[in-house]
Order: sequence, then C-alpha cells, then structure tokens
Amino acid sequence: MRIVQFEVSETKLAAALDALRPFGVLRPKVFQPMPLPLSPVSEAEFERKAQTIATEIAPRPHHIGRADAIRLVLGGGDTFTAQQGEANPAIRNAIGSLSKVLRRFDRFAESPLEIICDRKREVFAKGDAHGEGQYKGIRYVPNRLGERVLQILEERGAL
Repeated sequence: MRIVQFEVSETKLAAALDALRPFGVLRPKVFQPMPLPLSPVSEAEFERKAQTIATEIAPRPHHIGRADAIRLVLGGGDTFTAQQGEANPAIRNAIGSLSKVLRRFDRFAESPLEIICDRKREVFAKGDAHGEGQYKGIRYVPNRLGERVLQILEERGAL
C-alpha cells in the first residue's frame, strides 16, 4: 500500500475525494496541517543566535554603508529600486562585507545572506520598457531570524 499526499483547496476537496475513492484501500482520511509547538530550548537558542548576529553585523563608524546594506537586506528591499536602476558599487561592497561577517555563522552556505533572508532574482516583466526578461536586480525577503535581528538592531539604536 502507498500513501499519496497532495494539497487540495477546500472547494475542490469533495470532488478530489470522490475521484480517488475507487482506488482507495481504506476509508479516506483528511489531515489539516498545524504548526508545531515551539520548544523553549530552541526558542532560547534562536534568541541567542539573533543577539549574536545582531552584535556582529551592527554598523560601526568605519563600516561605510553597512547601515544602508542592513536596511536594504532586512527591510525587504530590492537592488533595482534602492539604486534607481543604476549600479551602486558602494552598496554592493557593503552587502559583500555583510555577507563576509555572516560567513562565520555558516561556513558552507552558498550565500551567507541566506541565514537572515531569501534572495530572489528579478527580471523585467513582459512589455516593460526596459526589456522583458532581462535581469532587474535582487529582492531580499527577510526570514524570521532576519526580522528578529533587525528588531534587535533597532532596539539598540544601531539603525
């Protein structure tokens, strides 16, 4: 016997079950996903990691552009809008510096930025004056850890 799992919208559930019923061995069972409860140990570890990362990436006087890079990456920005469509080597270097600091937390990650955010490559949409399908920039979407790090930096007055 094999178990097959797939997601079905509420409106199509009855039709999907009716279609599968002739092939079933047992009565169909419907499961609804629910979030796992957070472990107090893992929450403490999460908070410790967020505090450590915030301390390490906090802008210092000699870090030119670090605050802007952090706001861009953890604020859900994108390189095209932030730079008004023009290349900005200073922000690129600041993001590279930020990435270098984050490398300490995951030496084997493809991109250390993925510890605190998801990077999405964007292209121009069909019919866009700039040329459809051409590279537009990177959109940064902070994850839960990145959101907490940003909150810590703002609470500390570092941003």
